[in-house]
Parts: sequence; structure tokens; C-alpha cells
Amino acid sequence: MEKPGFKPFSELQKYGRKTANLAKEYIRRVKEIAKIKEQLWFNHRCKENDLLPASLAIKSPLKTAKGIKTVRQTSKKLVIVRINDCHKRKSIHEKAYSDIERYLESSIPGDLLDVVKNIATEQSRKVKEETHTRLNDKLLALEQKGHVNNKQKPPSNFIKNISSRVLDEHEKTVLSYGMKQSLAPKRLPTAKIPASVESAIYRENLSAEAKETVRAKVASTLQTSQKPVSNLTKAEREALSKLRKDDSIVITPADKGRVTVVMDKSEYHKKMDTTYKLLCDKVTSLVSNAKKNYYQLKAEGTRETNPAKWYKTIFELAAANDCNSQPPADAAELAERLQQSFTKPWQNANPTEIPDVGEIELLLKSDTSPPLPSIGQIKATLKHLNPRKATGSDEIPPWLLKRYHEELAPVIHNIICSSISQAKYPTLCKHALVTPVPKIYPPNDMDNDFRQISVLPQLAKVLESIQLKLNKGDLKIKDNQHAFTHGRSTVSALASITQNWFNKTENSRDGRRMGIHAIFIDFCKANDLVDHGLLLRKLAKMNVSKSFWLWTRSFLEGRSQQLKLQGALSSIRPCPSGVSQGSVISPTLFNVHVDDLEDCIPNYLDINTHKYADDCTQDEVIPYGSTTNMQEVLDNKRLGT
Repeated sequence: MEKPGFKPFSELQKYGRKTANLAKEYIRRVKEIAKIKEQLWFNHRCKENDLLPASLAIKSPLKTAKGIKTVRQTSKKLVIVRINDCHKRKSIHEKAYSDIERYLESSIPGDLLDVVKNIATEQSRKVKEETHTRLNDKLLALEQKGHVNNKQKPPSNFIKNISSRVLDEHEKTVLSYGMKQSLAPKRLPTAKIPASVESAIYRENLSAEAKETVRAKVASTLQTSQKPVSNLTKAEREALSKLRKDDSIVITPADKGRVTVVMDKSEYHKKMDTTYKLLCDKVTSLVSNAKKNYYQLKAEGTRETNPAKWYKTIFELAAANDCNSQPPADAAELAERLQQSFTKPWQNANPTEIPDVGEIELLLKSDTSPPLPSIGQIKATLKHLNPRKATGSDEIPPWLLKRYHEELAPVIHNIICSSISQAKYPTLCKHALVTPVPKIYPPNDMDNDFRQISVLPQLAKVLESIQLKLNKGDLKIKDNQHAFTHGRSTVSALASITQNWFNKTENSRDGRRMGIHAIFIDFCKANDLVDHGLLLRKLAKMNVSKSFWLWTRSFLEGRSQQLKLQGALSSIRPCPSGVSQGSVISPTLFNVHVDDLEDCIPNYLDINTHKYADDCTQDEVIPYGSTTNMQEVLDNKRLGT
């Protein structure tokens, strides 16, 4: 207990001036440590909230976007430097504080030391409160001036979570802002703004002087623009990213009220499917009522006065087909003639023998378990089917597969996995209904003016599409093929040809003394005359997997086609060679077949080859007056094919 009138520093003088001064230094150090701790709190808040204290703000001497950005980044780094400095000063004061405390413990009585410690604690508390109040006001002032990146919008929506996912506090906070909450962009669209300005200038038909003024103003504004201020904290942005990546839930506004609903995607699809069916029924009802009103206005009065017109109107209104109608008498005959024309190239063909797997097994990549698709891949493929495509011989329309892709995916997944695992192409999918499509109008030559397009089952196209995706890495087609390959087109083919010619003639040292000789080749009935034996041997040389090679052989074997014309069907004919025009995998197989087209030409001829499906362009660069080698190229081509 301290006695009334007790003066601790007078008492300390009895133990020497040094002891009294060290006691005062001890109190000062404790107060300084308390002050530094508050400074650390303030600087950490500035760092977390992307605040920039005015004392660290640097004014950029350059009014350019890059200069302003550099200065701003430097200012942010100064906050980190200040934090490190606070830690360093705090460490120095704590060491000095400990040394002084040990000296006082050995120099003065314990009760007097306790008095000194109490004085230090009380004064440090006052310093802490004063410093915290001052720095907190400074922090609030920075936020009010708009220097903060996490200005939060007060919650405007209630959250109704009926999903199986548990939401954390940050996710709830983000969702409480509502579905209409706009997020500040990470950067300004500096590329789009000038384009929009130029479009506006063009529309307004401004004078040349006005145009330059607008452009200069926009350029100046963009140069001095700063990074947009974010309206979400870092934790909230991370929570929003998690919600976006979660495919198992759906976030949607409620029908009424300020409520954001979180529900499982499967339940959402069930609900939407019910809603979709109700809307379909509503559309059907509206169409029925419209037909009824049309009948009452247009057709009802003509039933007695003009029966023929009444019957015609009813027939069109019902979109009916005459059940007793037959195809035109000459349609069946014409269908048979076209079928004979389409199969004529195979009559004189001499196909090579289909190789046995034992002959080419060393060329194949062994795979005990071929790659299989997931149910998700099947769903995605079914979902993206074109519902307007024709129905194949299995009579399963594509819209049915697309609409019920969720329900049908497991069944189709089993079928496709069985086909791939067993290396067997479904027999029912090998029959094609051929539609004759004229190449020119009107067609004059039945043998040359029609293209046969095979209408195949949609399930077969899904299977082929999946197989192509699973094995596309093994199908290494040369870069000079520009058809049916990703990122290539007729444009790339023309650019490749003409650029090569330009480089050889106009853009080289000896270019003006060089010439180009070229031949343009178009193979007749190229798709129909693909030899299955040769194709399978070339496929094996590409080192594809054994399972894919066997599956492709099954795809090519036992195919048949039947021509359909105006409801009339021709006889069924086998397809001993060729690849179906209308199949998903056929274009790739055709590319494999013609991939070695130029290999029969000797290297010393220095011939460039460019291919686009069955169109081939070959050229050579020769000095003026030299003899061309193109005839030798053609001769080798005949021998090679």
C-alpha cells in the first residue's frame, strides 16, 4: 500500500540518479510499445482494405496511365515497408524494456518496482486509447473519401438455402446483396471504348476538327484513368468464385419478394421441366383456339356454299397427310435408277483384302482397356444435338434425344461403352437412307450431277463423335490438309498457297527470275472409292490403338444403303468401299486415306502439296525457261493411286 503523500520518483532518487532516470525510461518504453501496437493495427487495416494513408501518397509527375499505376503500386509497397518498420522499432523497445526491468529488479525493492510498473501500465493505457481513437478516425476518414476497396452494400435480400450445400458467412453476405448487384470490373475496357467512340463519330457525321477533339479528349481520359474501385472484399470475391464454380447448385431470385434462393440443380431441373411442360400445354391450347377461331371465320360459312374450298381448308388446317396417297409412279423407278448410278463405281472396283489384326498388330498401340466416356460427356453430346436434323433408319428423332438427355444418358452411355469395349459397331446403325442432293440446278447427268447424302441414325452420330474425341490424339493428319481439321478452312488453304507463291517469286532475292507451275487435281467419286483395306492399313501406320482399329474395321464392314425419294424406297445394296457422306467420322477417315497422297512423288522434284478434302493443288518453283516436272508428278500420281 502506498502511503498518502508518497512520491515514487523522490524515493527512487535515494537509489541514485541513474536508477531514477532508468525508471522514467522504463515507463517511456512501455508507452512507446503501446503506441507502436496501435500503429501496427492501423497499417494492417490499410493493407487488408487496400487503403493508402495520406502521409504515404505520392503524386505522379507523369499523367499517363502507366505512370499513375507505377506510383500507386509504389505507395502500396510503402504500407508494407511501414509495417516492417513498426515491427523493427517494437522489437528494439521491447529489448530495451527487458534490460531496464532486469536492472531495476536488482537495484530497488520489489514494492517500489511494482509502483513503477503500475504507473507504466496506466500511462500506456491512456496512450493506447488516445492513439487508437486518433488512428480509427483517420481510418474512417479514408473510407469516407473513397480510398477503400471494400465498400459494402447493405444487405438488401434474404437468403433461402434449400440445397444440400452449407453456405459460409462470406457466401451469405455476397448473396444478400441481391442478384442485381453490379460488380466493379477489374480493369477498364480500354480496347472497347475507342471502338465505341469511333462508331459514334461515324454515326454523328462530325467535322474533321470535332473528330480530332473528341479523340484527343478520350485518349487523355484513358491515360489518366485509374483502376476501378472494387465493391467487394477479397474474402467476398473468393466466396463468389466458389459459388460460380459449384455446378451442383442453382442460384436464382424468388418469384416474389427480396429473396435469393439456393437450390440443388437436379431439383431445379425437375421444377423447370414441369414449368416447361405447362408452357407447352399452354402453347398447344393457344394453337388449338387459334385454329378454332380461324375455322369459324374462314371455313365454317363455306361448308354449304363451297364444299371443295371447305375440304381444302380443313385439310391444310389439320396439317393432314393423305393416308391413301402413294408415291408418284415414276418415283420408285427413279429411285432405283439413282441407286444404280450411286453404286456403279463399286461394280468395276477391285478392293484390296481387309487385313487381319494379326498382320498389322505390331503397328498398333496395345491397350487392354480402351478409353471410355463419362456420363457427363454423353449428356453434353446429346444436349448439343441439332433437333432439326433428319431422322435415320432407327426412327429416333434428334429432338427426342436432346430433350430427354438427362433420362436417356445412362442407357446410351451403356450402349456406347459396350461398343467401344467390344470394338463392335452396332449393326443396326450401318444401314443408311441415302438422299440424292443435286450439285447443280437443274441436274442434267444422273451419274455426275447428284451427291449422295447418307441419313444415319442419330445414335450412330453420337457414338462416332465420342470415339473421335477419345482418339483424336492418335490421328495425326499432315498440316497440308485444310479440310475437316480444327482451325483450317478454304481461307487457310488459299492463304497457304498464295503466300508460298509470293515468297518464292516476289519476296526473294531471285524471285523475279522464277516462275510457278501448278496442277489442280479433283478426284472423281473420291468418297465412294475409298478402299477399306488400304484405309485400315494406313490407319494402322498412324499407330492408333488396337481397340480403335478393330472398332473402325467393324464400322466399315457390312454397310448397306437404300435410296429414298419422295417416299419411294429403292432396293438395298451393300457398300463394299467408300465412306458415308453424312457420317461424323467419315471425313476424318477420308483425311487418313489421302494423307500419304504426295508420298509417291520423289523428294528431288521439290513439289509443294496443298489439300482440301479431295481437291489437291501441287506446285513447283522453277527458273524461267526450265523444263517442268509436273507431267512426272502426274505419272507418279497415277501409279500411286
